[in-house]
Amino acid sequence: MRIAAEGSGGTMANEAREHAAETLETGNAPTTPPGDNLGLEFVRDLASSWRAHAEHAGRCAHVDDDLGVAFVDTQSPSLFMNLAVILRPLAAHDAATFTTRAVEFFGARDGGMFAVWSLWPLPDLRPYGFPLGGHPPWMVRDGSGTPPATPAELRIVEVHDRDTAAAYEVALVNGFPVPELQPPRPGCFFEGDVLHAPGWRHFVGYVGDEPVATASAYVGDSLVRVDNIAT
Repeated sequence: MRIAAEGSGGTMANEAREHAAETLETGNAPTTPPGDNLGLEFVRDLASSWRAHAEHAGRCAHVDDDLGVAFVDTQSPSLFMNLAVILRPLAAHDAATFTTRAVEFFGARDGGMFAVWSLWPLPDLRPYGFPLGGHPPWMVRDGSGTPPATPAELRIVEVHDRDTAAAYEVALVNGFPVPELQPPRPGCFFEGDVLHAPGWRHFVGYVGDEPVATASAYVGDSLVRVDNIAT
């Protein structure tokens, strides 16, 4: 009886530990609440912002809840506008499934290459034909402090109409630069109703009448994500 009691207690303890391991918050689960951590908030905003862009351009976006990936295809010649955003760490055993689904999604329409964006280390995708593109920095600052003085010759205007949108596109494409979009043409970024995609704000800087700089911001619930910086 005593051994049986100890055995039962051990089984119950193991079951409790297994249950805890299954339900322990990782900070990047589908059920992780909004605002839990800055990294996940950034990733979710990255996916949401470009999904809004694609949908207002009349293009295609899809969230694969099984893998935790947001696919966004604007059918742009530029890979910077065709994204697969990894929403949570991708398991090594899911690499083949992910690459197959990515190729199927983007291959269903005309357009340029696409890029995979992940805040977390990825399994090696090179055996599946996905070369490493680089390690762009993830830069974070709080809302305090004094911004640098604006140069006297620089005039910054929020994009609000066809003319300022076209000026933004010229400065973005030539300033970054984005060779596959050169020469810049109206609508290469502000396609369809992109200007009114929720959360986004876009700015263009002029020296005299020449557009020379761009910046965009996506305003989420917990942070402002800065994008499309070019001079």
